[in-house]
Amino acid sequence: MTGLALYFIFKWNSVWVSLLVFVLMVVAASVATITNGRLSRQTYFVPVLAGMSASALVVGGWLLLVAGLSGERVLDVRWLIPVTGLLVGSLINLNSQALAGFYKGFQYHSALYYYLLGNGATHSEAMSYLVRRALQQSTLPVVRRMAAIVTAQAPMVVWSMLMAGVDVWTAVAWQVLLLVAVLAAAMLSVAVALWVAGKGVKK
Repeated sequence: MTGLALYFIFKWNSVWVSLLVFVLMVVAASVATITNGRLSRQTYFVPVLAGMSASALVVGGWLLLVAGLSGERVLDVRWLIPVTGLLVGSLINLNSQALAGFYKGFQYHSALYYYLLGNGATHSEAMSYLVRRALQQSTLPVVRRMAAIVTAQAPMVVWSMLMAGVDVWTAVAWQVLLLVAVLAAAMLSVAVALWVAGKGVKK
């Protein structure tokens, strides 16, 4: 089914269709994150969607800009769809773990939160400890995933690009760029999601 959908998307090769697919992929990844983490849609959808959208727009836009510098049509379906898929697909498990850890931490350490509020701390100051803790918990899985990609998946990606007719140095350069982009997108997505989630906690 995915192959059939991609066939028609690439056949049409329309900018508007590509942008529509971009939005649908971000929304679908957000729903998958909530489902994978067994989270409440009413509570988690907005933070996850905000994090996914920010990472896809900022980091994805950076990758497309790099492609545009080489003379490529960055809004072409050949670039927009794969870049978006690679970025948002890598964030599903990470966001679900980070947000689950954040709300569990708030539940277990709610007394500390209210203690800080009672002693004059602002809402942002009281939430900063929980946010930092969730970010720290989410950093290690990202590093582990990057190590697994480098040792197990990176050679396969390079071989695939070489089989597609890309020269060696271009394939290696894009592999490095993709690794950096995934790491940056993961950190940005979690940071934005936690910031929005923190705003949603009742003061």
